[in-house]
Amino acid sequence: MALTPDHNVFCTSDLPDELEVAPARIGQWELDYHDDTTVTYRASGRVFDERWGEGGSIVRHRVYLNDSGANRDGMWHYMTELVTGYGNPSQVRKADTSDKARLSGIRGHSVQNNDGDYGVSGGTNARFEDIKTAVATVVAQLHTEPSTIRTHLPDTDEQEWTLTKYGLRTATYERLAPNETDYDYLRLTATQDRVYLKGAKENEPSAHHDRVPVPIPDSIPPACATQTERATTVVASSLSPLLIEPILKQPVEEVLEAIALPQ
Repeated sequence: MALTPDHNVFCTSDLPDELEVAPARIGQWELDYHDDTTVTYRASGRVFDERWGEGGSIVRHRVYLNDSGANRDGMWHYMTELVTGYGNPSQVRKADTSDKARLSGIRGHSVQNNDGDYGVSGGTNARFEDIKTAVATVVAQLHTEPSTIRTHLPDTDEQEWTLTKYGLRTATYERLAPNETDYDYLRLTATQDRVYLKGAKENEPSAHHDRVPVPIPDSIPPACATQTERATTVVASSLSPLLIEPILKQPVEEVLEAIALPQ
């Protein structure tokens, strides 16, 4: 369900004999490193520069066996890594990452020494009991990610909503709440697999915010999105913009009436 996908974004190729479940390339993603306990895919360059301007960037998806340290559980963990470099963007973009080392140590990238350089590890997104299920799940995820979610998010220059935060597969919009509600702000958030609307008050803990699912447009097949009491769940983050855009375009009073956020 990728939006305006790049050429060959859904194609896999060059299945390595020693790791049959992992294709060497998935659209823009390449098999970066693998051994008995780690598999990584990476993408860099043009695909991610739309977010970071002149900065060089690398994004990597990692599957690894968590069998050491105090928090070991013997499960296969899935996480994402990101570095963006402005001091040496070309060097960062072309850096060799074909080993087990984390991205934070690549040549040309230094949060301490270069203005604007940025790096983050996304933590554990999921846990799996076996390697084939873990890698197959990541391969399926990468087929839905021709680029970052920012590329597909609606423009809000002419609207009261402001895009306040976004990552690889997450985004949050915010606006002042209407006077007739009990809230100060409304926040529309898309995570890796959920989209929801929050009513928030100044200085109120997040746990006290009212959270409700957003409507599912008719253009999204039933198997691709479902609703729970607190969020609309999607099977791929590339579907999130299709849920976000109708909310941003409607008058806020109609939005609140349609999704039954407490008044």
